[in-house]
Amino acid sequence: MSAIYMDVYIQPENDLALNKYKELIKAIETQDYETIEAMDTEELLEVEDVFDSVESEISGSFIHLKFDTGTLSTETEDMVNFLFSLGAAEMEVAAFNSQCGEYEFYKNDEVFEGFEGYHGVQWNWIKNPFPDLAGQTIVMTGVLDTYSPSDWKEYIEQYHGSVSSTVNSDTTLVVTGANPEQSIIQQAIALNIPVLTQDAFTEKYRL
Repeated sequence: MSAIYMDVYIQPENDLALNKYKELIKAIETQDYETIEAMDTEELLEVEDVFDSVESEISGSFIHLKFDTGTLSTETEDMVNFLFSLGAAEMEVAAFNSQCGEYEFYKNDEVFEGFEGYHGVQWNWIKNPFPDLAGQTIVMTGVLDTYSPSDWKEYIEQYHGSVSSTVNSDTTLVVTGANPEQSIIQQAIALNIPVLTQDAFTEKYRL
């Protein structure tokens, strides 16, 4: 199995995202793999392989992770997607694969292989590949999992959407949890506004 060494620089979208990265770092330091697996909702990682040897640094709202392991079986792209999913506004990654002796450098959501002299170049930010909620005005109804209503609001706003408590002509989407208010659903249907369950919403927008 090839060894992969990675430097990852992350700028979280907001304080909620920053706290998620801090939670990840704490779990790494204590080898709390169950917590990391719970954060990996898309099951992208082989957690014990990936986080066996990681150095971390937090400077203000800036995160630096350095992966130094000879048994990393997770694909670099999967790690990038996992770290983005925690709420990165911007991130840059360089990975060295010992099998081919080349760097993979992530820039503008593209991978450049064989990027020699990586350590001597200036970093270039890449954008979060997750879908943007810009222009979406969302009404949420019912009992929602994962986050409290206020955290859901902050999380949606981090992806440039907005949350409203009432359905009107500005509403673009209604998201339902358990026991949703039927009047809200009926209003949405009458206005031809899409209605998605929480699971369908998070899957569609990879939240």
